[in-house]
Amino acid sequence: MNGGPEQRRSVKPSSAAPLTQWRRLEAPFFYAANAQVLISGNSATLLFTRPHPAVLPDGNIAPTPLREPVALVEMSLAALMELSSSAADVIRKVEERSAETSPHFIPSGNGITEPALKTVPQKSQASLAGDQLTNISRNVE
Repeated sequence: MNGGPEQRRSVKPSSAAPLTQWRRLEAPFFYAANAQVLISGNSATLLFTRPHPAVLPDGNIAPTPLREPVALVEMSLAALMELSSSAADVIRKVEERSAETSPHFIPSGNGITEPALKTVPQKSQASLAGDQLTNISRNVE
């Protein structure tokens, strides 16, 4: 999500203010590899975690890491549904863009890009996010 120096330089100013007058956005920054959604009534809590190596009582490294909590975000179900929909849209656009530029994808006659070598079909991230949104909607009703 956070771009490297190359990405930051490629961003064009959207205002007339000179670059020297820009200031840093003061906001907390967290990295989490996993997220869980906890629903209670009309409220949703997003628990963001990251893997962290665990040590067993005998001193050996555990075969699976602990899920270390990073942040909790609470919001209404309506806000979660909006967030899910927005995330699905962004993921869909990224997938479309990467499919267009990937040498492993060739356009078919109907304008839908497909892998050059057929593999077992898998759902896209946008489709999975849409499924989760549908499941959340069903749980609310």
